[in-house]
Amino acid sequence: MFDLSLTQQLPTPSLTSPAFLSSFKTCVAVISAPFQLEEENSFDDAIKAHKTAIEVLEQVQKTKGIRKFNRKMYERQAEIHRERKAYLEAFGGKYDGRIILKAPNRAAVAKSHSSPIGSTSSSQPLSTFASQSGRPPLEYVVTADSELIDLGVRSVWYFVKDKATQNTLYAAQGLADIDKPMIETVLRRADGIFPFGEAVHTSVLSQGKPGLNFKMRMLRRSAGHDEHEVWEIPTTEAKKKEWSPRKFSILGRHFIWKNEDGKDGGHISKKWAWEALYETKDATDGSEVVGEKLFWGTVQGSGKAKWNLFMVDGLDLALREHVLASQLSRILRWTNPPGKDLAGVEKGVAAMGAIGAVSTLAELLG
Repeated sequence: MFDLSLTQQLPTPSLTSPAFLSSFKTCVAVISAPFQLEEENSFDDAIKAHKTAIEVLEQVQKTKGIRKFNRKMYERQAEIHRERKAYLEAFGGKYDGRIILKAPNRAAVAKSHSSPIGSTSSSQPLSTFASQSGRPPLEYVVTADSELIDLGVRSVWYFVKDKATQNTLYAAQGLADIDKPMIETVLRRADGIFPFGEAVHTSVLSQGKPGLNFKMRMLRRSAGHDEHEVWEIPTTEAKKKEWSPRKFSILGRHFIWKNEDGKDGGHISKKWAWEALYETKDATDGSEVVGEKLFWGTVQGSGKAKWNLFMVDGLDLALREHVLASQLSRILRWTNPPGKDLAGVEKGVAAMGAIGAVSTLAELLG
C-alpha cells in the first residue's frame, strides 16, 4: 500500500495528493530556517522564524485535498515550533551565559563531525570517558501519541522529550497495514516531523518462524541517498528469544543489547522491558563487555504509556540516534499489533477482543 523505503516517507499515490506535494515544497525552507538560526545562536531571529513557520503550517493545514494522514504531520510540526518559540521567549532576550538546549536538526548534523567521546582508536571504554567528564546521564521522557488510521494504514507516533525542559527532541513514527505487523519505523528530528531531510529508518525483520528472534536493519538517509547502514544481529545466546541479545558495530566500536531483568520484552505475553546497551571488546559472539552500561530505561507507573530513558552523555550523535531508533522501533512494534490473528510476537493480542486488548496492553506496560 505504501513504500516505507522512500527517503521522504511519503505514502503512495493512494494517500498522496497534488495539494500535499505543493504544500510540501512551500514548507521546507520555512521549517528549516528557525533551527538554522538557533544553531547560529541568533535566538531573537529564531523566535521570529518559528512564528513564521507556525503561521505557514497553520495555513497549509487548511489546504483542500490533503488527507488527514498527511495533515497530522503539519499539525505536529507546528506544535514543535510553538514549543521552541515558548522555550526561547522564556529567556527574555538574555542568552549570554545561559545553557540553551538546542533540538537535534539538519543544521546541527551538517556541522557535526565528531567521534564518540574519546578516540575510536583508544582502548578505553566509552563509559570511562563519560565518567571522567563528570556529566550526569542524559534523561529522556517517551510518550505515546494517538493512533491514526486512514485507508487501512496505521500511523503511530511516539515523542522523545528532554526530561528537564520537556522540549521535544525526536519523534518516532511507525507505519503499517492495519492487518500486518509493523516492520519499519522512522526516527525523526525536531525539524523533520514534517517528512523531509535526514531520518533514521529501521527495518524490523523476523528471523523466520514464529517465536524466533528479530534482527534490525538501521539506515540513515540524507538528501535522497542511503548511508551508514548498520545491522543489529542476534547472538547465539538469543537463539530462542525474540529480541535480546543483539550485537552491532558503529563508528569503530562494538556493542550488545542485553535484557537485564530476565524478561524478553518482545513477546506480548510478557511485560515490557527496555534493553540495556553495553560496549564489547570486539564483534564476536560472547565478546567481553567493557565498561559500564551506556543506555537503559524504566517504566513510569502502572498502565501508563510513558517511559524514562537514560543515556551516557557525550556519545556521538550517530550512536545516540541509532540507540533511540532501535529501542523505539521495539516499543512501536510491541504496542501496535495487527488487527488479524498472526503467528509470532503479535499472536497474543490479536486473539483478544478490542477492549480486552487495550486493557491488557495497559496492564502489561506497567
